[in-house]
This record gives sequence, structure tokens and C-alpha cells, in this order.
Amino acid sequence: MAYIDRRPVPGKTISAYNPRIGEVLAHVAEGDVEDVNSAVVAARKTFDEGPWQKISAYERSLLMLQFTDLIDKHRDELTTLESWNSGKPYDQSAKSELPSFTCLFRWANKIHELTIPANSNHYVQTLHEFISVARQIIPWNFPHIMLAWEVGLALACDNTIVLKSTEQTPLTALHVAKLFQEASLPPGVLNVVSGYGPSDGAALANHMDVDKVFYEILVSCQLSREIESLLHDKLYSTLKLNQLNMSLYYNANVLAFCIARLRE
Repeated sequence: MAYIDRRPVPGKTISAYNPRIGEVLAHVAEGDVEDVNSAVVAARKTFDEGPWQKISAYERSLLMLQFTDLIDKHRDELTTLESWNSGKPYDQSAKSELPSFTCLFRWANKIHELTIPANSNHYVQTLHEFISVARQIIPWNFPHIMLAWEVGLALACDNTIVLKSTEQTPLTALHVAKLFQEASLPPGVLNVVSGYGPSDGAALANHMDVDKVFYEILVSCQLSREIESLLHDKLYSTLKLNQLNMSLYYNANVLAFCIARLRE
């Protein structure tokens, strides 16, 4: 099931497999347009009206540490889920990915202490501005680490999140959402929807209340093109400009705009 507004939400299901033996591990709720809208509404309401904005950076850091301690407590089951659902060796998750997950969250919460050293000849000021509602898509290959990279800093900077887990490996993100609920963080801060790109992925990219889109190029080149096309259409039809972060890795990616002289 999905987790929206800190509540499990049932629905039509998709199967999560163990790719090593081809057996079904679990059935999880397949997100649809209605689920996406509910998740974005919850994130927007929490950002605009809820307690997340009223919590100090220090208090927010304590809540993140409390959540990270829960991840440590449930390390074995998270590692097992990751290994079964992605087909990777148990030791890879246990010795690399889970430690990286908790390390990233414990590092992200330090933003409330961040200062810039400066000598007497310079005036230095750092302005940290939240995005508000961030939409994030994680790929199938490293669900733990990708979730930590994308969620940790976004939470530390006072944003609310709608996370789309991939349909191939959704179990880690859903279990993390359950632990997030146990850590007593406010409803609507982290919302998790699992499903396919053409349905919930496209609905998220095209939603008017989403202010930033972040995704890994590994989610698929086709989905990447669809997301960029949707954001382009939204800009020209509504004049709403979304921020877009893409992790492009090593594929010799090139961004070509309409003014580019490609033949030259």
C-alpha cells in the first residue's frame, strides 16, 4: 500500500518479485492519478499550514536523528528486503547501503549548524530557501541510497516530499515510510506512492502544486523524455516554471535548447 499523509492507503495492486528465483514477495498498492493528487495535496497542506514550517531547524534535526535511529534498529529487515527485492547480495546492503543511508541522514541534519568562514575583509551571507513541495523518483538499483540522497537533505531544508518508488523494487521505500510514521514526524511531510511512470509518474510531473522534480536518469530514458516534455508543456500552458534536477551519470548527456545551432 502507499503511504499518504502518514497513513497507509490501499488500492489496486502490483506484484513485487524476488528476481533471483522469480517468486512474488508481496503485493503493493499501485498508485494512480487520485493517489498522486492526494499525496501532493497532503504535502502542500503540510507545507503551507502544518507544523513542519513551525518546527525550528534544531528540532527538525532531532526528529531526523530519531528517524535514523529507527532505521538502525530495523537494519536487518531493511537489508533483507533490499536483498530479496533487488536480487543483490545481502552483504552489499548490510555493509555498504544501509550504513550510507544512516550516514547521509545524520550528515543532512547538520545543515542547521552550517556557517561559512570568512576573514575580516569580506561580508559573507548564506541564504537557505526551501523549495516547498518536491517530487522525487528513485530507480530500482539502489533504493536505500537514492532515497537517503533525495529525502534527507530535502527534509533538513524544510521541504515536504512526494516520493515515487519504482514498480520493480518498492518494498524498501514503503518500509521506510512506515518507520517514518513511527518516528512521529508530522503527517504529510513524506508521502510515498508506488506505480508506473505513465500513470503516477506523469501525473506528478504535471501537477500544478509540485515545485521541484528530481529523478535519476536510470529510471529510463523514455520516462526522462516524458517528464521533460510534460514540464515544457506545463511551462507554456500555465507559465509555471518547475525546478528540475537530473542525475545524468556517465552517459555523455547533452542538454539542447531551442536556440541551439545543432548543425554547428
